[in-house]
Amino acid sequence: MDQNKPKNWDPPDLGPCGIVTAALRGAAADPLAWVPTFTGRQFFPWAPTSAMFNVADIAHGLSLVNRFEGATVCPYSVAQHSVMVSRACSGRDAVAGLFHDAAEAYVGDVPRPVKMYLPEFRAMEDAILLACSIAYGFDFPLPVSVKRADRDLLATEWRDLVKTDLPDWPFETVPLDQMITPWHAGIAEEKFVERYNELVPTLGEQKRKGG
Repeated sequence: MDQNKPKNWDPPDLGPCGIVTAALRGAAADPLAWVPTFTGRQFFPWAPTSAMFNVADIAHGLSLVNRFEGATVCPYSVAQHSVMVSRACSGRDAVAGLFHDAAEAYVGDVPRPVKMYLPEFRAMEDAILLACSIAYGFDFPLPVSVKRADRDLLATEWRDLVKTDLPDWPFETVPLDQMITPWHAGIAEEKFVERYNELVPTLGEQKRKGG
């Protein structure tokens, strides 16, 4: 795999942010603006391409990122959250559900109340997810079913794992009946890869060789 940053890369104008600034272009052109991955690759978050992704990197990274910035009664990973969102969806949407937070494997989980005031960061996340969608053959922007499952699981997680009262969100949620039992990071990593392998037949020709 060619790990070099693509030449003459232009940040896309996409998603809810739709912002391309001089600062963002400068970051994309910086040869040192990369982060290491679990498997030893270089990932350029400001200039992502589909060839930079690897399931092992995403599974491992997300298994070590806690939901709610770690403010849960016990460790609970984004990897487990992603698997559960995927299970709540079907077909190609299940693939999108598994990878909907894939950017966090590379740039971490910034709290939503903070992220909403960081348009350049949100534009970077959108660019990462767009490249990820090309790599694994899911729809971006994310399907409605994925957004709904994500919100319902958010409410379930808050109920079961967060001590503060449920916020008055400006959207409807339907918490799951089942209680959430957090997985150890190693188990979450394994189950993410297992879920990916279950979904491989739905990826078709768009599945990138090598995972």
